[in-house]
Amino acid sequence: MVQILLIIIFVSMHLAEEPGDWRLVHWTSAATLGLAAGPMFVMAIIVEAAARRAAQAMDRQGHLRPFLVAEGLAGRLRLLGLAWYVAAMVSGGWVVEASAIADGLPLGPELLVVIPPVAFLAALWWSLHPLEVRVREAMLFRQLASGAPVHEIPTRVQFVSGLIRHQVLLVVMPMLLVSLWDDLVTLAGTRLTAPWWHAVEPAVRWAGLAGVLLLSPVVLKAVWSTILIRGGPLAEQMHDMCRHHGVRIRGPYLWRTHGAMVNGAVLGAFWPMRYLLLTDALLERLDSLQVEGVLAHEVAHVKRRHLPWLAVSVAACVLAAGWIASIGLHVAAVDDADGVVGMSVSLAMLAFAALAFGWVSRRFEWQADAFAAAHLSATRAASVVTPLAASVMESALGRVAELNGVPVARFSFRHGSILDRQRRLNALIGVDLARLPIDRSVQRIKLVSLVVGLLGLAPFLWEWWSGRPLGL
Repeated sequence: MVQILLIIIFVSMHLAEEPGDWRLVHWTSAATLGLAAGPMFVMAIIVEAAARRAAQAMDRQGHLRPFLVAEGLAGRLRLLGLAWYVAAMVSGGWVVEASAIADGLPLGPELLVVIPPVAFLAALWWSLHPLEVRVREAMLFRQLASGAPVHEIPTRVQFVSGLIRHQVLLVVMPMLLVSLWDDLVTLAGTRLTAPWWHAVEPAVRWAGLAGVLLLSPVVLKAVWSTILIRGGPLAEQMHDMCRHHGVRIRGPYLWRTHGAMVNGAVLGAFWPMRYLLLTDALLERLDSLQVEGVLAHEVAHVKRRHLPWLAVSVAACVLAAGWIASIGLHVAAVDDADGVVGMSVSLAMLAFAALAFGWVSRRFEWQADAFAAAHLSATRAASVVTPLAASVMESALGRVAELNGVPVARFSFRHGSILDRQRRLNALIGVDLARLPIDRSVQRIKLVSLVVGLLGLAPFLWEWWSGRPLGL
């Protein structure tokens, strides 16, 4: 959810740059920054105080509950603080003030807007680090007794910087690179007045933006500290799996997190800038069958083209919401001379798109789970989902949740709860591999998204083809 809110911050920033006096207050730059960032500062202080009390309670009682309470409070305030920042940033006009302060500087306004929420996130993680240390110290004896690998506990700086690299830069870095390229092309347009530049400027702008997005996975792979696994059973298993399912992925890459994270991921939507990453803790703590299930789950995201279709689904929701809002405003004959209604509608569309993103993403996760269970069944000469395959995936999900310290019943915006996913896997036992129910559900999602998206684009295509706008 943090990534979604960061995306909303960037999109809201560009929406707020549209013409119109939509601000609810007209204050000085310092006052508008205080309106946007002040409550986040207060929330950070509250979390720091709660973390200190939780640390004392853990030392006194030896229980995990104070840690869970403090972490839950930090999670709720994190979402509330970022949501407040978006609303205050737009209604208070901080975007306008940031643009005025950094006028003409590439990335200047973007950095002024993004630094406060990133600092807020860093402050929360800084406060929670002492609790993480206590939990990892308590687990140390169990790890030594069981013979599990032991990693050095990260320092506060390492802990916070790791979370920023893995959770914040995933969104912020590509967005900043896109904004930087756009600013540089705009700056070039002010210096170059030759007719040829105006002719090629749109192509240069879009080609550069596409190049930035394609190269972002390469940069993230380096920022996340990964190393290619050359040869060995794991690499052979992944390559065989990719050949069997007809997908192309580079890797596997060892994702070095010093044992702090149990996860797998595919970076990049298109070959050859597409990489499969597995964290060190995942390879150390899961057995070979569970690792095979995780590999199949990640391959499913590529095989079923989840990332491109997720973009199509969200775009279709935005287009549909936009046309519904436009028709509603036209019928109601709303006067929006100051742009307030338009800005409110745009923010509502953005919120709707975020909800659609989560709804579709969760179903894609269910399909990836089912794909992995089907793969484990098919490679063992079964035509239906076997109890062993469902059990392997169920145990892998449970193990990942346990090692990451996540309760299985906790709801995740993008993935749903582990418990719900485990129940869905158990319900697949005995189901024909060619007739998985989630496959039909996802096919309907893709079809509806495509139809709605094309209908939403139809007026723009008509205007481009005929040269006449389609009026309401």
